[in-house]
Amino acid sequence: MAVIFFLSAQTEDESSDTSGVLVNAFIKLFVPDFGELSANEQTESLDRITHTVRKLAHFTEYAVLGFLLVLHINELRNKLNLNAKLWYGIIIGIAYAVSDECHQYFV
Repeated sequence: MAVIFFLSAQTEDESSDTSGVLVNAFIKLFVPDFGELSANEQTESLDRITHTVRKLAHFTEYAVLGFLLVLHINELRNKLNLNAKLWYGIIIGIAYAVSDECHQYFV
């Protein structure tokens, strides 16, 4: 949660710089002829790849958070069945995601 909070506290420019590193690596790996594309095609590809990388990053960070929440709940509440533990993890994860979106709104 602290890592997500830290990343959410970044300004738009800082966030773009952070994701830009991943986008550049993604381009080198999956679009080897990027430099040969026209400027318009490069812009379209960059926008599409940036969108994909940012969505994958959000999905990954919340998937890790969900996994860790379920593990933690499992340790704290041994009397609950697996289904209840999963639901506790989902509810806490969604509550944190909503609070994170509110935090981002003010940043």
